[in-house]
Amino acid sequence: MANHIATITKLANEKNIDIATLTELLEQRNDGIMSFISVKARKAMSEAFDGKITIKGAVSISSVCKGDCFFCGIRKSNMNCKRFTLTADEIIERVAFGYEKGIRLFELRGGENEEFSDSELCAIVSKIKEAFPDAEIELALGQKKYSSLLAYFRAGVKGYTLRFEASNNETYSRLCPTNSIDQRQISIAYLKQVGFEYGTGFLVGAPFKKAPELAQDILYIKESNPDVIDISPFIPHKDTPLAKFKAGSAEETLFVISLLRLLCPNAKIVANESLDVLMEKGRKMAMTAGANVVTVSLDTADKAECYNIYDSEIEYIEPEKVIAKTKSRIEKFGFKAN
Repeated sequence: MANHIATITKLANEKNIDIATLTELLEQRNDGIMSFISVKARKAMSEAFDGKITIKGAVSISSVCKGDCFFCGIRKSNMNCKRFTLTADEIIERVAFGYEKGIRLFELRGGENEEFSDSELCAIVSKIKEAFPDAEIELALGQKKYSSLLAYFRAGVKGYTLRFEASNNETYSRLCPTNSIDQRQISIAYLKQVGFEYGTGFLVGAPFKKAPELAQDILYIKESNPDVIDISPFIPHKDTPLAKFKAGSAEETLFVISLLRLLCPNAKIVANESLDVLMEKGRKMAMTAGANVVTVSLDTADKAECYNIYDSEIEYIEPEKVIAKTKSRIEKFGFKAN
């Protein structure tokens, strides 16, 4: 273990690591190593963001998706998925609700579709910005043409997140057979070219993904240097081809968050909602591991039921209660809710 402690210390100082050493760390992770790296990561996060944790309100605007990723519950081939698309007024109402509760960062998320034209989406963003000038809007709506992304940016969208899930071509094709990792990475590059505060991320513990592939994912993040990092554990959905595969590990996901914090100290790292499915107070533990953005859903109960990317037995809780509880946890933990 002493060698791994030295490796993590070196990583924290140099903000770099080779793939062989990183793979070894991932394969030999234990409680002692996790405890040590989480302290380092938490310190790095506090220094970079002055101890502030940002609460991001997520609004699911559509469960319609033209993609067919094998792990996702809203994939187009899932005939059991209840489809919905919010109206412009419904989207703005959900943002207004979150704004009233003190949230200033919002993500409009949904499947890959053309339910909204570029002009319609830009009009929605413009209305939000007009009503709430200090609100920041991010999108997570899948791959888009460069011209579409540029239109969103000019309308006032600050950030865009497009995850790649797996950087290894073979692994990616087994998770998302209707797309290619090359095209995905080109689309991610568009985000940076447009000028977005752009985000990306991947699945931890996904089927077919071993430690060397996970190390490759981490180093791809390091090389691409995104503004926002959003990773999550694989959680199977009963109506997908990967339904019978074992879920990923919350502990491994927390370890990866810590590694990414040390490699990318100034990146905004998201404590994804999915962590709570596999671990009690999973998002709280992500903060201890170095995350500085906590996502809370602003969806109503009926829409939350439809936007089920993965299976979850967590009972729906009204967003107002979730926001208050999240703020309390952040402050009890010694950080400042932002």
